[in-house]
Amino acid sequence: MAKRKYTPEETAEYNKRKKAEIDEMIKRIDEGVKAYFESDKYKEYLKFASKFTDYSARNTLLINMQRPDATLVAAYGKWQQLGRYVEQGETGIEILAPVTYKTNLIEEIDRPAVDEFGNKLYNEDGTEKIETVEKPMTGLAFKKVYVFDVSQTSGKEIPEFTSELQGDIDSARKEAVFAALKSVTGIDIEFKNINGGAKGYYSYKDNKIVIKSEMSDAQTLKTAFHEAAHCLLHDPNKKIVTNKSPRNEKEVQAESVAFMVSEKFGIDTSEYSFPYIASWSDGKQAEQLKRALQEIQETAKRITKAVESELLKLQKRSLTMEEKLADTELNSVQKAEFLIEDCSDRGVIFSQEDTAKILEYAEKSEDINEVVQFVADMEIMQKQRDSYGYDFTYMTPIDTKEKAIEAYDRGEAVYLLYPDNTEGRAESRSEIENFEGYFGIEKDPSRDVAAEQNSELIPVSKEVALEMWDKDLDVYIDGVRAENREEIENAADDKKLYLSEFQYSAQLEFENPTKVENTKKRIISSATRLIVSLETNLNCSITIILKTAMLKMLQEFLTRAV
Repeated sequence: MAKRKYTPEETAEYNKRKKAEIDEMIKRIDEGVKAYFESDKYKEYLKFASKFTDYSARNTLLINMQRPDATLVAAYGKWQQLGRYVEQGETGIEILAPVTYKTNLIEEIDRPAVDEFGNKLYNEDGTEKIETVEKPMTGLAFKKVYVFDVSQTSGKEIPEFTSELQGDIDSARKEAVFAALKSVTGIDIEFKNINGGAKGYYSYKDNKIVIKSEMSDAQTLKTAFHEAAHCLLHDPNKKIVTNKSPRNEKEVQAESVAFMVSEKFGIDTSEYSFPYIASWSDGKQAEQLKRALQEIQETAKRITKAVESELLKLQKRSLTMEEKLADTELNSVQKAEFLIEDCSDRGVIFSQEDTAKILEYAEKSEDINEVVQFVADMEIMQKQRDSYGYDFTYMTPIDTKEKAIEAYDRGEAVYLLYPDNTEGRAESRSEIENFEGYFGIEKDPSRDVAAEQNSELIPVSKEVALEMWDKDLDVYIDGVRAENREEIENAADDKKLYLSEFQYSAQLEFENPTKVENTKKRIISSATRLIVSLETNLNCSITIILKTAMLKMLQEFLTRAV
């Protein structure tokens, strides 16, 4: 039977109707999201969302609005794959699914030119040849789709989630959780006696997470989740929006993530409360609140997935390597992690960079045998490096001469690495061509958060710094953000204390807007008079160059102040 062809008018009407459906769903979310930002409702929402970390915050809100008792949802076809069938007469839960579509727009992309065999091409001066290609641009839209809760289906039993962390948790499971947190944050967790009421802290300055020792298992894990969330959301070295959040907002975000992860794994969350959530959300637009929920949900998902993975690996640890590689519950990345551990047990330690390379390869590969071969090749390469004599602490190794030449042609500083653990920078292509050994490029510099990353800082006294800290403003000591009040109190006299100009100005204006405005007017008035004076007497005793510079600075200040 031939397909019916629709007229342009019918197509336009169909698209208009579909767009109206999507707009109505988004409007429902926008109208309902603010209601969740009340202490009790917010906690209940987080409890619900902990079951749906695979879904966006927007779709989680839609599921909650339509079926607040939902526990596990999937599409109709997915339930069939799992051996379950949707009961007759059940109504689906509406959610939004992204779809891409072609546009009439073209974008130009520069890429390295290659020959018919895939080899890179170079210009006569040795630089990489670049070609420009055209690529059709795609757009992103949303369509309405349906999912069904497990309670709306019948059929084959669903395997229960068995990785709860309740009661007294054995050391193996705790170590698995800490390994998971290290995998997502890149930081080992330390345990220390912490004075005061703090249960733990994350220090981006020292790149460490510290947890108070001798707490209960549940409190230890909840604190670890909280501090890991700070690391993922609030590290100033990462180019993420959430690291600019005010301190009270950061605490809401971290505590929300910790609650969701704890709830997911059956850890008691009865003592959690969010008394300030209503005031924190007051005045924010619906889009801001949805974004806040999305950031919390994405971070909870990262931690949850990592913990689930490590707990599953713990269950499989007693299997032989052959059994692990054949296991259908383990994915390729988990199997690669077991292969890396096996190498470590035999004294072959991969760097963080090489470990990441192996895991990335495993994630993309569909054949576990290819992953096994890749790890074996990396092991041979690592053994060769180990026997060479250079320790690669500050260098990322380049294993072939060809890759070293490519890096040099790109303008990177390539070093010749010697077996006596010294190095020298290659000054020419021929030096690389004639060198028989390893090459390297410098690793990224260590974390050094200084005042230059916080250029909008103003110096203040310790008294003002402490006062503003108590009002939830960030305080910086020699350009590095303080982690706690004691750090400010104990700062030596030669340490300089700073506040964020933006936060401090906003706080002053909030406390006394009239006084701030009057002060601003007086400064502007004085600056204006000084500018007029300089312009009138430009040829008097002070040098013209100096006065011209002063005039320019004052004019720039006046423009900014206004």
